[in-house]
Amino acid sequence: MAVGAVPEEDRVSLTGCTAVFCDPDNYPSHERIAALALEGIAVAVGVHPKNRTLSEEKYLSFVRAFSDVNVGALGEIGLDWTVHRSRWLDQERQFTRILNLANSKDVVVVLHLRGMKENPLARELYLRSLTIVEEVMNRNRQQTFHLHCFTGPSDVVAAWLQQFPNTYFGVTNLVSSLDQASHEGLRAIPANRLLLESDAPYFPPTRSYRANAPHLLGYTASAVAGIRGVSCEDILTATSENASRIYVGNVPLS
Repeated sequence: MAVGAVPEEDRVSLTGCTAVFCDPDNYPSHERIAALALEGIAVAVGVHPKNRTLSEEKYLSFVRAFSDVNVGALGEIGLDWTVHRSRWLDQERQFTRILNLANSKDVVVVLHLRGMKENPLARELYLRSLTIVEEVMNRNRQQTFHLHCFTGPSDVVAAWLQQFPNTYFGVTNLVSSLDQASHEGLRAIPANRLLLESDAPYFPPTRSYRANAPHLLGYTASAVAGIRGVSCEDILTATSENASRIYVGNVPLS
C-alpha cells in the first residue's frame, strides 16, 4: 500500500488539529502562532518531561511562547519514567513549576504520563501525577486535563474523574498492543471524555506506513470501537465533539 493510500472504510475527514510544541529549542514565534490560529489550528506549548531541567533562558523562552494570546493549551508536560529513576525527582520539580502556569490562564493542560518500559499500565505513575496536580491546582476541580496517550487501568480513570471531572483521555494506535487491564481502562472512559490521537509521526497503524499522520485516525477509531464494543461512527462522532469542546469551544460542556 502506498503511503497516504487509506482504505475507504478507514478514511476520515478532518476538521482541525492541534499543533504541540514541547521542545525548548523549537518554540514558534508569535507570528507563527498567529498564522496557525488563522488556519484554525489549536496551539499547545509545553516542555516534554524527557527534556532536562531548563536553563533560566529557555524557561523564559517557554513562558513567552505560552503567554501568547493564541495559545490555548499547556503541554505536553508531565512525567516520563522510561528514563533512569535518578531523573524522576527533577522531572517532578519541573512539572510542578510549569503546571503552576495553568493557574494564570484558561487553558487545557496536556499531560504526558508514561510509565516504565516494563510496565505500560503505569498505575503508580498516573496516581503519583494526580497527587502532584491536586497540590498545584489549589482545588480547582474545573481545570480541563487531556491525558495524552492514555494506557491506564479503570481505577485510574475513576480517580482522575473524581478529582477533576473535566479530564479527557487520549488514545492512540498503541491501544491495539496493550493488555486486558488497559482495555478495561479504555472501556471505563465515558464517551464524553474520550479523545483520539495520532501522536504523529509515532505509532503508524500498519506496517504499510512508515509514520503516522492525522488523516489515519480511522485506524485508531476502528481499534477503539472494537475494544469498546460500539461502532466506528459512534467513536468518531463522540471524539470529534469532545475535541471541539475543549480545543475550539463550540460544543457545550457536558
